[in-house]
Amino acid sequence: MTRFPLPLLTLLPLLMSACAAPPATQTVAAADEGVVCEQSSRTGSNMISKHCRSAAQREKDKSDTQEFGDKIRRTGGTVDR
Repeated sequence: MTRFPLPLLTLLPLLMSACAAPPATQTVAAADEGVVCEQSSRTGSNMISKHCRSAAQREKDKSDTQEFGDKIRRTGGTVDR
């Protein structure tokens, strides 16, 4: 029977936790101007990208999404952009 060295056994949990994925999305809100920054990473990637948008941009994105969904429902699933 082979024995593992004690230092290896003590480092194993640390090494395993290092492989854990970071949170998929983190949101940071700035107190001024309603700017919200969101940090996210794509599935399978460790590269984190930061996207900051103002309240007006978030509202425009929301209305654009709603309009696109309404257009899909009206046309039965076919939409020319």
